[in-house]
Amino acid sequence: MKSRKILDDIDGRARILLESYEDDHPGLHDYGIPRLSWIRGVRFMKHFGVERALEVIDERANRATDRGDYDTARRWRTLITAIHATQEDEHLPGDNTH
Repeated sequence: MKSRKILDDIDGRARILLESYEDDHPGLHDYGIPRLSWIRGVRFMKHFGVERALEVIDERANRATDRGDYDTARRWRTLITAIHATQEDEHLPGDNTH
């Protein structure tokens, strides 16, 4: 199995590790979130911390909605989803657990 490290960083007490694996087995779960959203979400977490990043993004999404820019609001909300996904330790069907 060949792997490529995309990101390895520490944010407060949490370690964020994103790796890409090439194999016959299913890869990382992307939850339908674009790669750029994962990267931007991590950048916001590094810059603001998790809780403040969520607040800032939520404020920006609300402002975009208020002005009728729903595409931009959706992209902001996608960042929130990516941040929440990095914080959860959820096992999906088919995941190997030890």
